[in-house]
Amino acid sequence: MPATPPPTAPAPLGLPPDRLARRRRQRRVFLLASGASYLVDALLLAALWLAGATGPGPAGAALVGGLLQCGVVGWLQHTRRNERMADPYLVTPQLIWGSAVQLFIAWCWPEVAVLVVMVLFIVFAFAALAQRPARLALAWTLCSAGIALVMLRPGASAALPHATVWQAGVSAAWMALVLARCIFVGSYGAAVRHQLGVRSRQLAEATTRLHDLAMRDSLTGVLNRRAVMESLAASLARGPVAVVLCDLDHFKRVNDRHGHQAGDQVICRFATLAGATLRAADRLGRYGGEEFLVVIVGDPAGTGAAAGSAAALAAAERLRDRLREANWTDIAPGLAVTVSMGIAASRPDESVEELLRRADQALYAAKAAGRDTVRLA
Repeated sequence: MPATPPPTAPAPLGLPPDRLARRRRQRRVFLLASGASYLVDALLLAALWLAGATGPGPAGAALVGGLLQCGVVGWLQHTRRNERMADPYLVTPQLIWGSAVQLFIAWCWPEVAVLVVMVLFIVFAFAALAQRPARLALAWTLCSAGIALVMLRPGASAALPHATVWQAGVSAAWMALVLARCIFVGSYGAAVRHQLGVRSRQLAEATTRLHDLAMRDSLTGVLNRRAVMESLAASLARGPVAVVLCDLDHFKRVNDRHGHQAGDQVICRFATLAGATLRAADRLGRYGGEEFLVVIVGDPAGTGAAAGSAAALAAAERLRDRLREANWTDIAPGLAVTVSMGIAASRPDESVEELLRRADQALYAAKAAGRDTVRLA
């Protein structure tokens, strides 16, 4: 008789109540299935007794073995003692007991030995779903030794009942039911693998969402300060870059005159327009408040600071034109939004802090020049 099929993992008492209740129901169902399997074996062995292939002993042994296993496991489940064990599904004890029952019947009644030894395939198939390979290998070694003793027992050859049509029919039914239980084990294993695959994909998707949440600005959806700074540091480590530090002009007036909701809409629209204007390789992040940082990675047309500055200046002018062309009056009547930008291209061995300091100085120069303009560091 096969051991009770385990789930993918033990059910500790610390699980949520609904999940723990589901695990307990699962164990009860498996216990009923185990008992039913023992009963089927006992009935088929009784049929072989009536067919004259053996005596009542094999059927009685299968019945008693099933009652003992199901009784002990059922009591442990009822008292919740199994939940305090490392193996709450009791896979190892049931593997040992199920193998012992089959080998005992095969040893004592060799005339049905071939049939009952077949059941060991189901026992080990169930155990393999959750048992550790080393422990399973040890159990297989011991069980194989038991099978060898049964097959090599002096004076008694392991047999398959088939002397009469009735015996052959019962033997055929036994094999068919063993095959059915093997199919069930395989289907159960496939279902477990599918469930694990679904959970793995869900976990990966949740991890990706959490990562995005941690790296994205909650208002605009662009990179947050931490993420854009990390992107800048990584890009600078790979080669020359340029940065564009953007500051929306007179943004405080927007909040004061039109409200913070309108200010949030302006910030979001700027992020959308900037994202649509920049190249796919460039990175846009919210640097703080109404400030945004653009990381321009190397210019395909050239190398060095001059090429980087040219690429950044072209991007900044495109963005400035885009803002002037945009219609802002749907946010607030008469609203117009401009931006001041400071650009700095990286120098050899320059740190991120030094690069940003120069971009900030260029931004202040743009504001001092009357805003809505771009200045190079």
